Amino acid sequence: MPLFHYRPKKTPCRMCGDGFERWERASDQRLDHCDKCGQEVEALLPDSVNALQRTRKPSVREAKDAGFTVLKRISGGEYEKQ
Repeated sequence: MPLFHYRPKKTPCRMCGDGFERWERASDQRLDHCDKCGQEVEALLPDSVNALQRTRKPSVREAKDAGFTVLKRISGGEYEKQ
């Protein structure tokens, strides 16, 4: 379920402040009024999400250069550093 942001249409409210967030289904009706204070609210556009797209698995050298400890499974539950 996406997280929707709402802001009061008038000056900030004592109960909902500058706005609030609410989990809703995409098919749910958007709020017209705040549940707490009854003031009219407007839905804000969702924030864009920047996600890294990994096109290939990083090499052991790249992982080490990035500061990660690279482990290799040798048997059962045992690992050794590479």
